[in-house]
Parts: sequence; C-alpha cells; structure tokens
Amino acid sequence: MLRLSDVYWAAENKDILMEPTLDLAGTVTCPLVLGDSAYPLKTWLLPVIKDNGALNRDQKKFIKELSKARIVSEHAFGLLKGRWRALLKRLDEDHWRIPNTIIACCVLHNICIIRGEEFDGDVEDDSDDDNDDDNGVPSQAANGVRLAVIEFVANQ
Repeated sequence: MLRLSDVYWAAENKDILMEPTLDLAGTVTCPLVLGDSAYPLKTWLLPVIKDNGALNRDQKKFIKELSKARIVSEHAFGLLKGRWRALLKRLDEDHWRIPNTIIACCVLHNICIIRGEEFDGDVEDDSDDDNDDDNGVPSQAANGVRLAVIEFVANQ
C-alpha cells in the first residue's frame, strides 16, 4: 500500500521531507518517517530493525527509542479507529472515495478532541508488524542515515 500512495512517491522524488536538515556526525539527515519492520529502509523512512538475536547494545537502544516514538502514533490510530469503527474493516465504497472518508473521520476526530469530548471506547492495537518485507536492497545512503541515527541515539 505504501508504494501506491502519493506520499511515498513525493518522498522518493524529494518533493517532501527535505527540510529542516540535521547533521549527525557528517551524515546530513532530513525529516524521517518512522515505521515498523515491514517497511523498507529509505533515506526518509526509518523502520525498526528486526531483532534476530544478534543486535549490539546501540541497535537495541535504537529499537527501544524508536518503539517509544511509534507508540504515540499507534495509540492515535487506535483511538481514531475506536471512535470511527468503520475504519476497523474494509470500506465498501468506490476506491476514489476512501481517502475522503478517512480524512473526514480524522477531521471529525480532531473536532471531538478540540471540544474536549471524552472517548472511553476500546483502543484497537494498530500494530501491523507482519512479514511484508520490501524485496529491494536498501541504498547505501539509507543505510548511512540509519547508522547515523543509531549512533546519535546511542550517545544520548
């Protein structure tokens, strides 16, 4: 699904996520999107490293910190899907209407939050850590960004 999205192609074509930049020990990084291990490693997309039992201390710390950041977005998606239960299942409507339906749910959800309306429903686990690995090999630049971020996190 990611590769079918406009966001993917905009990021790949460097139309988005280009600034601000940060120099991490000589590796210039742009804003990063965090993902689970099913996503491909890109210069703009940083997935969790799969723990195959051979990770070093710095890599384990990186996974821990990345997971903490991802929990925020997973919780937000869980609340959204809990409030707008139609998002829990396949949307049976014309494919061109689906983005508008999702955006409408997001807008209404934000209105509810702004108005202080409490939501006590069940929060769905939005984790989709599956084995849909990208078949491509990460670029040297993408590996460099991940290594620079791992080193930066390890030294914090």
